[in-house]
Amino acid sequence: MKLKSILAGITAFLSVGLVGALPVEAASKGTPPKPIITLVRSAPAPKGKVHLTFVIAATESMNKPTSTVIAIADYARTCTIRGKSNTCTIKNFLKNYEVGVTARSKNAKGYGSWSKRLAIVSGRGTYIRAGYDSKGVKFPAPISMTNKSRVLGNSTKWTKFQPLKRKGVGTAGLRQAKVPALGESTVVFQVSGIAGLAQTSSSSTCSTVTVGAAPLGVCTFGVGMNGSSASIYATGSATPVVRDFYSAPNNKFYVVFYTATPLVSGGANCVLAEINTDTGVPSCVDSDLTSVTMGLGSMVGSLTNGNAPIQFDDAGNIYYSGTSTGYTFTLRKNVNGVVTPLVRDNVQVTDYVVLGDGSVIMAGRTVSTSISWIRKVSVGTGAITNLVNGAIATFLRKFVDNNLYYGVSSSVNSTGGVYRYSVDQGKVDTLPWISASYGSPGTAQNDTSSLCSYQEGVKTSVFCSIGGTLVKDIFNIGTERTLAIVGVTYGSGGTDLMQFYPTVARANTVITTITVWHQMGNKLLLAGTNKDDKNILSLYDPSTSQETILLDQSNEIEIYNLGYVASANKVMFNGLSFANGQYVVGDISL
Repeated sequence: MKLKSILAGITAFLSVGLVGALPVEAASKGTPPKPIITLVRSAPAPKGKVHLTFVIAATESMNKPTSTVIAIADYARTCTIRGKSNTCTIKNFLKNYEVGVTARSKNAKGYGSWSKRLAIVSGRGTYIRAGYDSKGVKFPAPISMTNKSRVLGNSTKWTKFQPLKRKGVGTAGLRQAKVPALGESTVVFQVSGIAGLAQTSSSSTCSTVTVGAAPLGVCTFGVGMNGSSASIYATGSATPVVRDFYSAPNNKFYVVFYTATPLVSGGANCVLAEINTDTGVPSCVDSDLTSVTMGLGSMVGSLTNGNAPIQFDDAGNIYYSGTSTGYTFTLRKNVNGVVTPLVRDNVQVTDYVVLGDGSVIMAGRTVSTSISWIRKVSVGTGAITNLVNGAIATFLRKFVDNNLYYGVSSSVNSTGGVYRYSVDQGKVDTLPWISASYGSPGTAQNDTSSLCSYQEGVKTSVFCSIGGTLVKDIFNIGTERTLAIVGVTYGSGGTDLMQFYPTVARANTVITTITVWHQMGNKLLLAGTNKDDKNILSLYDPSTSQETILLDQSNEIEIYNLGYVASANKVMFNGLSFANGQYVVGDISL
């Protein structure tokens, strides 16, 4: 690769005017403002060269240009934008050359000033200016909708909150669960009027709405639509201590009991139960389990970015991991009540993904050899295939294209980056999807050189420093795009909201450090702090890049948990109110 320095050439260009007959006198009053180059795209050209297409932003000044010249200083190459157009192309330029690009506009009053030099590498990805989308169009300004929020009352600090999903919201979906007669279910959950489940370590909450608490004081309770805490059990029901819970996309929720408990009189002990959110009646998923692994994620650092502990294939079969009688680890599936172990002992699985056909991709290591890997367990036969050996996966997720993507940190592997496993082809792509070593041509399917270049002091710092390998969470939006919250640890370097598919690009949010998030259909609820360290809660639409501010510094609340209650079309949140220093619960009507 040859990189041509432009530092000396740009000075010569600006001082003596190497490009055609462009005058170099200072801009006069009434001339157009400096143009803003928003996008530079490279396209292959004959003989190994490239065509460079430039896009400029529409001027907001009253001094409109009649033409704009885009100039590459070192090589005396220009193209001119005329009339109502906003783009022009320099054809057949040398590839892999670092060049300085400037622009200035002209109207009847003469030429305006040159724009600040923009450094790009020809043929190396697409440069998109911060604050602009992949077409070079400025992101829309945030919309304020702070008048829809309210504080419902004081609360304890929730450590976890998940709204319940229901098939419907009529009387059938909200009826009071009744304790059945002896010989039937002895454990029945209260679902009437319950918006979701929450956890806290507060002993006061434990004493008022639960019968007991798991070790370390963790207790689970229901949250009403008015923000009140309530028991999760129907009156007269047995009340085993709930250790954890998970609200699933199949309109049911799952609970993990601290101690194995019979759900029916004289029945087998149960640790993992499936709860019907319309009736509150539980059923045991697997009576052989002794515990369930609820916290999945990477072995790198303190990332807790794993997939849901309970997953489903396209046929609705359930998959789960934990320990069982005689085994220190097991990964299982339940098909119509028939339980099949997929993994047994001598492995530590940090994360797994169930594919549509029932195959499982898992990341982990062999305990006896300490060898890390990514493996596939085939549906039907249970055959195990090594996809990657010796690599520690920093994340493992299915994107909207239904392929499997995983991250490998360059700190633990020299070939770090984001990789794609093609489900149809049954193999990992030769080139990574994103390389952690940006700057070398041909090293990745998505060249992030331009994205990560230092342009006018603006860069995607967190993403570029780690090559997108360390993520907080991944979001599949419809069938078109996948986004990621990229970062290492809370409070360290902030976070980047990035698009990972179909292309790699910046997203648009005023929140610089995202601490809490929730996917709401095809939109994202994002909470955290902005560049001024003020707490913000916003609703972000990836399809339009439109951000709506729901809470700001005018009623500043540090959000700890949030979720969308579909039945009421409301966002519920828990956090610290800066106005009075109290933990509060509130809602936002959408």
